Amino acid sequence: MDDPLPLADQIASCALQHYTADLVGNKGKPKQNEEWTVYAAIVAVHHNGDDGRKLWVVSSSTGTKCTAYRQKGCVLHDSHAEVLARRGLMRVLWREI
Repeated sequence: MDDPLPLADQIASCALQHYTADLVGNKGKPKQNEEWTVYAAIVAVHHNGDDGRKLWVVSSSTGTKCTAYRQKGCVLHDSHAEVLARRGLMRVLWREI
């Protein structure tokens, strides 16, 4: 069975659905039209043979990236959402062992 969307688009859709619908409350979410955040998700894909694919978020995290002015130039502050999502994945994997 052919999926209507390429796999990359399905993964992005799964991750964004998790962010907008499944995460409880507004903790870690920016104010709409005022702030922004970095979101990273690790999505698992299970191929069901002829039935298609099942996708789910294994780990996700939000972070921030912003520039701060210093007298000698700009500095980038980053909480590394990608690193935090990877740490969450490692925690899940260690629990499975």
